[in-house]
Amino acid sequence: MENSFDSLIKLLNNALSSDDVSNLNDLEKEIQVLASKISSQLGSDDNNLEITEENLNQLKDLIDKISNKNEKNKDYLLEFKEFLDNRKIK
Repeated sequence: MENSFDSLIKLLNNALSSDDVSNLNDLEKEIQVLASKISSQLGSDDNNLEITEENLNQLKDLIDKISNKNEKNKDYLLEFKEFLDNRKIK
């Protein structure tokens, strides 16, 4: 069975490569469920998560990439909003 941490990395990779809003919403729900599961496993006595340094680095890189992608989209939308504000017909 696939490690929960590996599943999380797989879901984040899918989220990074997807632009489909419906798919992203589904992935977000799956990520939230899995993150909750991982959190409860980390807090339990029978912690069976296999977290390697490589997994942690992959997770960090994915979070950085997703964050950068969101910043670019945010900047683009702000520029477009400014364009619309400057072009108002009076």
